[in-house]
Amino acid sequence: GYDCWEGHPELPRLDLTNEEVRRHVFDIAKFYLAEVGIDGWRLDVAHQIDPAFWAAFRAECKAVRADCLLVGEMMHGNYTTWVGPALLDSAINCQLSNAVWSALNTRNFTELVEAMHRDDVLYSNFLSVNFVSNHDTTRIASRLDNPAHVPLALTLLTTLRGMPCLYYGDELGLRGKKEGGMP
Repeated sequence: GYDCWEGHPELPRLDLTNEEVRRHVFDIAKFYLAEVGIDGWRLDVAHQIDPAFWAAFRAECKAVRADCLLVGEMMHGNYTTWVGPALLDSAINCQLSNAVWSALNTRNFTELVEAMHRDDVLYSNFLSVNFVSNHDTTRIASRLDNPAHVPLALTLLTTLRGMPCLYYGDELGLRGKKEGGMP
């Protein structure tokens, strides 16, 4: 039967244990790297896919373009399960995002300090992709209680260890809530 991801019929759940399906996914990834010239892949909910698949995906992609960047979205867990020399290159750091807005709203920086320490210790072998808003979240200007804290959030984004990923409009303080669609 037909299986979909998280109840979204437009997002089929692929059987990545099926060699034909794997080959098709690999061929698409390699086409965009080689023929279209993209620099890499941002891989949604990568933490829900077997790390062995990502190892094979990496081998296929790096054979076509050795310098491509493979970034996996990680909602939780130990990112090193999916990121490493034979796996993905980096992880989208959802845990840090939550720590930034929580610290600025509560003025309790313990969670942020712990997130920074975790990144320094657990993830010292790669740079995470850090964000304060994205297409899956309410914008930082709408999450913060004080609009004057938006520049502080962006300063943290661009100065903390990792690669900053700025969601368009955040630099202008654009507001928007995640309610069924993109903010």
